[in-house]
Amino acid sequence: MADMQMGTTLPRLPERFQLTPEFRLVAACSWVAPESLAQAQADKIVELCNGHINWDLFIALIKRHEVHALAHASLSRHAGNGIPLPALETIRKHNSIVRRQSLFQTAELIRLIRLFSDSGVEVIPLKGVFLSQQIHGDPGMRSSVDLDILVKPEQVDLAEQVLETAGYYCEFNNCAMTAVQKAHTRNHIHHMEFAHCKSGLHVELHWSLGPWLPEQVAVIWDHMTQAKWQGVSINSLDNEALLLVLCDHGARHEWSNLKWLGDIAQLLTSERITDWERLLSLARQLDLLRTLAHGVLLVHWLLDIQLPEELRKLIRKEKQASSLSEKALPIMLMSAKELVGAGKRARSLKIAWKLKKLRPSLPYGVILKTVMVPLIDCQTIPLPAALFWLYYPLRPVLWFWRHYVKGHKQP
Repeated sequence: MADMQMGTTLPRLPERFQLTPEFRLVAACSWVAPESLAQAQADKIVELCNGHINWDLFIALIKRHEVHALAHASLSRHAGNGIPLPALETIRKHNSIVRRQSLFQTAELIRLIRLFSDSGVEVIPLKGVFLSQQIHGDPGMRSSVDLDILVKPEQVDLAEQVLETAGYYCEFNNCAMTAVQKAHTRNHIHHMEFAHCKSGLHVELHWSLGPWLPEQVAVIWDHMTQAKWQGVSINSLDNEALLLVLCDHGARHEWSNLKWLGDIAQLLTSERITDWERLLSLARQLDLLRTLAHGVLLVHWLLDIQLPEELRKLIRKEKQASSLSEKALPIMLMSAKELVGAGKRARSLKIAWKLKKLRPSLPYGVILKTVMVPLIDCQTIPLPAALFWLYYPLRPVLWFWRHYVKGHKQP
């Protein structure tokens, strides 16, 4: 459907971005269309499969964008004989791996939620298998490598004790964190990583959602609902808050993964959000209007999702949404190898600068915390706790060493 038929016109995908057939097919397979849009999605998948597809490249892109199970489901449903048997078999194997991993993560998440509940710790699972259950009704449709759990700031210590009792230890680069490193993390970062002593499964314990203000995080807790899953009562975000949190996460990571756009498409088209003014009001309260406009414009461009008039007006009003989306596209179109090396010398500074564009009301002090003494400095030069303060003046030297001296020595 053309933009003019929908009322407010939208910026078009710039012609300089040439989407390969393989990328377009991965995009078409990265979400599950509702019944009203299923035929259009099926027609697109069939048309692309019957064209000239480099199946090795397609499989590499599935892995790169982490849509193994979604691609398998879409191709099995729509592609028929349009995909070569060896490629289909490879995709089936990837799907089986994701499914087995999701079963293990689901069981562990339920175990941890019971332990947190018994200890009086209120938690909200974020992303991962529970998000897959929320938006697909199937915990195995999204690929994830860890569990993400949000707790209230005042319960972080208790939550950490629960994880330690459950067999986890707080880690950084496979080493247990010192007390000083933990304190630094609490003040400058929004989560700590834990690894299980035996299984190796990782859990990210969040007390914030990124460089958010405390009052903004408190608002998110006000948008908590409860769901029954696997015999336990689980806290979850309502659909409006979930959409905004997902847009914020994708934007902060430069939308480098099609999986994240697929999540947005799923929420936009499933009729779970019908009060768009309520969504916009919450986005305004959280300073996420521009972030929301940025995310849904990318969904419109790459997944051909038609947007309600309220979101179209928002995109036209938030004029930087178009330029932000254009800057995200080259990253999204990179191969896995290109992505690893892209912008690594100034990545943290670039992201900090972008945060101010995404969320204009965010104080500079909050943004600067994201680049002050990253934990990798502790690995570059291990210092005793008494000398931790030296990392602050040494920060520029260590940054230069890692990216220009040590980096040039690597083959």
